[in-house]
Amino acid sequence: MGNEYFYADDSIGIIGGAEAGAVGILGVFFLVYGIIMLFTLAYAITTYVLYSLGLYTIAQRRRISKPWLAWIPVGNLWLLGSISDQYQHMAKGKVTGRRKILLGLSIASVAMYFVWLFGMVLGLVLAEVSGMAAGSVLIMLLGLLVFFGIVITLAVFEYICYYDLYCSCDPNNGALFLVLSIIFSGIMPFFVFACRKKDKGMPRPQQPAPVAEMPVKTAEPEEVIIETEGESENEQEEPVADA
Repeated sequence: MGNEYFYADDSIGIIGGAEAGAVGILGVFFLVYGIIMLFTLAYAITTYVLYSLGLYTIAQRRRISKPWLAWIPVGNLWLLGSISDQYQHMAKGKVTGRRKILLGLSIASVAMYFVWLFGMVLGLVLAEVSGMAAGSVLIMLLGLLVFFGIVITLAVFEYICYYDLYCSCDPNNGALFLVLSIIFSGIMPFFVFACRKKDKGMPRPQQPAPVAEMPVKTAEPEEVIIETEGESENEQEEPVADA
């Protein structure tokens, strides 16, 4: 009996130690996870502020209307497209409407996302009720493909506009900044912030050539001959011949 109690107590102690170890590991996991989340949140806020401030400064310096849109999601895409349109018009003489394309694609992507969620829920309900699981899955996949197609198209136009922004600010490094922004998207806000006060790629407004003034000829003053009284009398007298 004594041995049984001894083994029972020993097993209880082992179980208690295992539970304590599991709780400790779980606590360490949540601590590390919380630290990572704090750093992620801080990084997200920092990059958002840097990006918005850079975009706002560029738009304000180039006199683009409503520069405060840089601080509003979706509105910053309109502003990015406006910067690209201005660069294309001033540097290449082209009229583009990329601000409208970015705005339309961003609205379409958000709308398509909610349509896909609604379709997924509806498909699950129909599959449960009617047993048409294959058709529901096909509809969900098609909706997902359309959504990703819109998102990819939006990303392509965004990078085109970023390339115009980089070239308008620093044309020598525009391609390098674009490649790095595509590969490491997290550093793109730092590039926008660093370019906020540069206009190396923007053409300078041409000053009108000065108009050459034609020399004005002034009338020469007429010579005025003033005859004195004595001179006039002498001129009137004729010389007398000697007798």
